[in-house]
Amino acid sequence: MRGRLRDHLNYANATATLSLFVALGGSSYAAIALPNDSVGSKQLRNGAVTRSKIGNGSITAGKVKKHSLLAYDFKAGQLAEGLQGPTGAQGPTGAQGPTGARGPTGPAGPVNVTWATTNESFLPNGTYTYSALCPAGTVPVGGGAFGSGAGNATVTQPSFHYNDITNTFDGFQANIAVSGLTGGETADLQVQSACVAASGTTISRH
Repeated sequence: MRGRLRDHLNYANATATLSLFVALGGSSYAAIALPNDSVGSKQLRNGAVTRSKIGNGSITAGKVKKHSLLAYDFKAGQLAEGLQGPTGAQGPTGAQGPTGARGPTGPAGPVNVTWATTNESFLPNGTYTYSALCPAGTVPVGGGAFGSGAGNATVTQPSFHYNDITNTFDGFQANIAVSGLTGGETADLQVQSACVAASGTTISRH
């Protein structure tokens, strides 16, 4: 019988038999050496369990350690907004900024006008020149003259009065020509000058 076994034993038969033995032996070892619930965290290498090896729905809320998740682990709208915190303390005053551009000039304020008046009455026929001078500290800015009474009283050449001593305008003047008076009739003349404070106001003579 040994002879017959030796006659059929060759390299191919021996290799096939050895492979079958190793395969059966390995399966038997796994079944015997790794019983159920025998693999724990100590038997797993770091990084051995990856995302692709975890089945969908395998990890539930009960398996997640409390207070281990952060806000960015949740989808937008999952977490309710917290209450508004108290107002913080006021910060220090900042540095003063640069001076702004100058604004437009505002409208002129009201002007206090003083009227100087000269009245002349009982004038017979003839030509007369009278003036109304402004008070000290004021200058003329306008004026006028008119005649009244019997006959003809015509006002001519109304103009600012020029003071040759101070070389300034100091009032308003006018000429009046009276004619047509008879039997003791007379005419009247009134000259007025509008005066304002002299500060910043000048009148040039041309």
